Amino acid sequence: MALNFIFQKRYFMVFCGLTTLGLLFQIIFLKKHIIYRNGFLPQLQFQHPEPTTLYNIPACTSPHNQLVFVKTHKTASTTLQHIIHLYGYYRNLSFLFNANDQVRGHFRSQKLTPENIASFLPPINIPKGNYSRYRNYDIFTGHMEYNRPAIDQFMKKDARYITILREPAEQFESAYSFFVKNGNSSNPEETNINIRSLIQEAELFSKFYSRSYTISGWLDNGQIVDLGLKSEYVRDRTRVTQMIKKLEREFDLVLIAEYFDQSLLLLMKLMCWDLDDILYLNQNVRGKRSLLTPQTRMRIRNWNVADAMLYDHFKAILFRKIKEYGPTFHIDLLKFRLKLRRLNEKCVDRDIIKKEEKNTMVHLVKQNSSDYCFLVSYDRNVFVYIIVTW
Repeated sequence: MALNFIFQKRYFMVFCGLTTLGLLFQIIFLKKHIIYRNGFLPQLQFQHPEPTTLYNIPACTSPHNQLVFVKTHKTASTTLQHIIHLYGYYRNLSFLFNANDQVRGHFRSQKLTPENIASFLPPINIPKGNYSRYRNYDIFTGHMEYNRPAIDQFMKKDARYITILREPAEQFESAYSFFVKNGNSSNPEETNINIRSLIQEAELFSKFYSRSYTISGWLDNGQIVDLGLKSEYVRDRTRVTQMIKKLEREFDLVLIAEYFDQSLLLLMKLMCWDLDDILYLNQNVRGKRSLLTPQTRMRIRNWNVADAMLYDHFKAILFRKIKEYGPTFHIDLLKFRLKLRRLNEKCVDRDIIKKEEKNTMVHLVKQNSSDYCFLVSYDRNVFVYIIVTW
């Protein structure tokens, strides 16, 4: 009995020692990562690597303000666009917008040419109508028929080019729900059946026409078409490969929606920004999604073969750039996500689903919030209107 008591006592002491050691580690961690009640996280003191020449650009000396974001459909591009808009708005930068589209500012099929310059939003401090000075814009974000030389003629020199891609099956389901079902989600089984039937019909028609039957501009390899490939070439592997190589040369960074936060850290590094510059609240997100079966996913990827090739190529490049980022990547990612959580706690009262806007989720801001909370949570259309009309 006495011997058992001695062993129990020793085990208890070891347990207490391990528990105390665990608490000490937690306290040390919390001292570095605790979220304070007031304001954002303090600037944490981490050792950063020496400046690098990541992306084959000069090492950071100051924030870079010239950025072209070529928007793709249903790829988390609206959230990324809003990050860039907020950055430019606070720094009084010039936006290359279509002033005739005061809701979104997109050019879409309208060409960026001197003949159409009357529709441009004037640069900062340039009088409206002084078209010869409609040059040297800082920021472009939006949908257009991608053509780099056309954009370059109106941007300041050394603008950096980015875009974003999404896994083709996920992007297809989102586009199908948004453009075909008008945001009205059906049950998952019905959605899978409808999508497979839609693709089967498209495949059948494509056998009878030299040009592939397009079920919808958004559903037939829409991402690579957004980036400049003619729709009639989406099943020509040689042309698709050539286009992918061209895009790799022309874009400084291609973000991946499934790794959105990681991609934003690479954007921060590319632009010499800091974590506060890439904070966000999700924009234009549906409240409910349909889960795709593996069979439906495979059918979609086979139909969207050009998008699949594009996505796989740039996803591999993203992973390589993450490795090149340096030893603080995971620490920076932790810091960033802590800031995102604090932003949400500071600004958002609750989220609601707006059926009249294709069942998208909207953030309701807390009463007596800061101006920043309202700006970061604004619907993208409201914010574009502010910029176009300021």
